[in-house]
Amino acid sequence: MNGIQLPPMEAEQSETVDVIKRKAYLPIFKMVRRNHYGKMKEFPQIILSPKNPEDQKFILEERPFSKFLTFLKIKRSKFMANVNSSIRAGDGLSRWNKYVQNKYPKCTTKQFQLLHTDGKVERFTSNKYIAVPYDFIQKTIEDRLNAEEITFTKEIKYGGVNGIYTLGNVEGTGMAKQISYLNKNDGDRSFKFFGGAIVLTCANGMISGSSTSELKLRHLKTEKEVVRAINKQIGVILEKLDVLPKKVFALREVQITKKQAKKHVDAIPIPQYMRKAIWRRLFAKSQKTLNGKMDWDGTLYGIYMASTYVGSNMEKVRKSKNRVVEIEPQHVEQLQSFETITTDFTGKVPIPVAV
Repeated sequence: MNGIQLPPMEAEQSETVDVIKRKAYLPIFKMVRRNHYGKMKEFPQIILSPKNPEDQKFILEERPFSKFLTFLKIKRSKFMANVNSSIRAGDGLSRWNKYVQNKYPKCTTKQFQLLHTDGKVERFTSNKYIAVPYDFIQKTIEDRLNAEEITFTKEIKYGGVNGIYTLGNVEGTGMAKQISYLNKNDGDRSFKFFGGAIVLTCANGMISGSSTSELKLRHLKTEKEVVRAINKQIGVILEKLDVLPKKVFALREVQITKKQAKKHVDAIPIPQYMRKAIWRRLFAKSQKTLNGKMDWDGTLYGIYMASTYVGSNMEKVRKSKNRVVEIEPQHVEQLQSFETITTDFTGKVPIPVAV
């Protein structure tokens, strides 16, 4: 009986961490054309070609490409401006390929660590980098909260990059204690662990975050050091949380004009399309708000509520007429920062808030 021959199953692609010696590879700079939302565009790329043909070849694009230039002490914006100028002039890339190859031997890092999938690099950093696993962070936090007999609910975002733990009400304030972490694990950002409080009920029923205590750890720490730091920081957070409600509600006493409000929003270090999302939240009527009222109330509290709403309750924002994008974790952090939102639009003078 003749059977049907099934095609061979493709081998599953898996992420691998490799450590390579700088001297064992040669970088090759090139531009590649890719489809970008229906248009063909050129993007920069570094190919780390092994001197031993039996070794793995690595491809660096986007963030790993930028990180590679950082190790070579090359400023990407200036470098790519010169490259694009050469392309427009028809001079080709050979000059810039030689430029990168001449810089490469002078790099002080002797060994690089690469997280890759079949040679396509997702993280490029020095060999000293230690990735902190998401599940390890979550277990450390939960073990400490359980040991303190504190009940909590958790929300994990971006596949584990951002974790938020809500601990319970701050009596008489309409707020709840919160502990959260941000751990990108991309070789560029440090592990951040911070705590604060969230507004449980306000004019539009939103949830907003604010930080009272923050810890930053470079990815050079062992797991024991991370556990020790997290446990110490949780104790600090629980002590400081009683101060925050007074600071947040004191914002209602700070009167500002619509012109000043615009300057405040423009001063937040986020992309312009996200500022527009805050502005729409402030001055566009919506059925989602109570009785169709706007968030704007003529005080700094209104700006704080609108900003933290975008950072806490929205996962996507409209970037252009036909394009909606996800909010980056680092922008969420900016929009949940009490100090960032309540700083004078000059960027220098903090708004005085009585505590």
